[in-house]
Amino acid sequence: MKTIASIMEEILRAKNKPMHYLELTRLVLKQRPISSRVPFNTVASVLVTDPRFKRTAEGVYALASWTRYPVARFGKDIAYDILTARKRPITLRELGEAILKERWFTGLPAAVARRAVKSDPRFTYDRATRRVSLSKWKKK
Repeated sequence: MKTIASIMEEILRAKNKPMHYLELTRLVLKQRPISSRVPFNTVASVLVTDPRFKRTAEGVYALASWTRYPVARFGKDIAYDILTARKRPITLRELGEAILKERWFTGLPAAVARRAVKSDPRFTYDRATRRVSLSKWKKK
């Protein structure tokens, strides 16, 4: 019996475009059963762990060998690069606008930035100045 990963690889090659993991799951289930109570989670797990695949958008995957589709970066990584390049604290709105220039996320710029830096120890938010900065910039 073919593996889930090899079936998904065949499907992506046949479609010749990235696909959402829910659609991939439906197509895999037409070819073989998935012994899991939640087959969508099984497929998603294979997609994120198998080096043959890469994430190109939220829930959308392509073959890693397809160079025409760049890997989708997480908002927090985009935010880190922006702050590193600017070398100064910036407002949530500024950060969100800069993040949205690289990749589309839902919500207003400040909300996008807030979600990107939330619970990530690399960032600090100063309520007094209302600016986001990198934790490593804090004076010791």
